[in-house]
Amino acid sequence: MCSKFAEKFEKNVLRTIKDYSLASKSDKVVVACSGGKDSTSVAGILLENGYDTEALHIDLGIGDWSKKNRGNISSFCSERGIKLHIASTRDYFGSSVCYLKSSLQAKANLTSCSVCGVMKKWILNRKAREIGAAMLATGHNLEDEARTAAMNLINGNPELNLFSSPGRKANGKIFVPRIKPLYFCSTPDIERYSREMEFPVLYDRCPCSKGSFGRNVVEELETVSGGFPELKMNFVRTFLEIQKKAPVCGKTAVVCNFCGEPSRRGVCRTCSMLSMLRKPVVNPSRGT
Repeated sequence: MCSKFAEKFEKNVLRTIKDYSLASKSDKVVVACSGGKDSTSVAGILLENGYDTEALHIDLGIGDWSKKNRGNISSFCSERGIKLHIASTRDYFGSSVCYLKSSLQAKANLTSCSVCGVMKKWILNRKAREIGAAMLATGHNLEDEARTAAMNLINGNPELNLFSSPGRKANGKIFVPRIKPLYFCSTPDIERYSREMEFPVLYDRCPCSKGSFGRNVVEELETVSGGFPELKMNFVRTFLEIQKKAPVCGKTAVVCNFCGEPSRRGVCRTCSMLSMLRKPVVNPSRGT
């Protein structure tokens, strides 16, 4: 039986899904499941509330950390009858993400998180499309969104924050729509919920994320504000309000000239990175 906190938490997530029309129960929702508390909570809530739920896990090949996460999400899905799809960076790029990161960092000023993030997004969209997902649900939470918004401002790309929302629609046939049911949920609340539900998850941070500048920015903001609890919520909601007043005009979908995946320019970031290694994308099919 769920506690009052767990019931309230689930209601808040379901309210976000309803208020932003993220998904209907006839949609095939594929959850990008890392094996952590966020995405596991998303999968559990969707399944228990009647959504057609499947899971997609990317094995990054980061030693024991990846092995534990893969084992946890496999157990979680098996116990609940959730169909689990597994892909890996080796499947598509021929190497573990650790090898790719070390090789790229030797050639360019790239952080571990930026390399991993780009590679994961590429695989998630390709694999989700291959298995017929109506939309791809991720475990992005309030801290993630605040961190992204802060980094966009610092990097001089404030316009990118106008695209941030609980749901992102498809722009062309090759982009699988994204939904973020935990958009307004804080990390402490998600951890409390997942512990109360006794989900098999690893609570340790990725061993490669130490010193992440984006994470440090948000933590510094909290320190300066004295831990003001509404800081991140106000920060994120500000951009949602700006979107209402200044809607972003849709751009024509662009695809990468090499791999055929969605891109903001002629060559996607994944292919751009791989070109530094003279390593072509494995499985270059452009099928929709």
